[in-house]
Amino acid sequence: TGHQSSSTSDSPQKHILEITEKVPRLICVHHPGHVINPAKAIETLGGKEGLNKMKTAKIVPLNFRPKFKMSHPILGEASDSANILIKVRRKK
Repeated sequence: TGHQSSSTSDSPQKHILEITEKVPRLICVHHPGHVINPAKAIETLGGKEGLNKMKTAKIVPLNFRPKFKMSHPILGEASDSANILIKVRRKK
């Protein structure tokens, strides 16, 4: 008189998420400064043009004073990762 479950309590269940649609490629930057103005932070990376170059570059320059031509950039290393970005909302 009961319903039997196909899983037992000692066997772990696997939850697999299959993504069937194309996922956009995102760029994650670990900026070494305290970012207050995102537009200025993007400017230190070379603006939108610099962000587009990051998609294929191995070395990424960051210039804390982009308006001064004699200012030397610090160099960072680009690396690929298979991370996923999730938006989490909490009810108030």
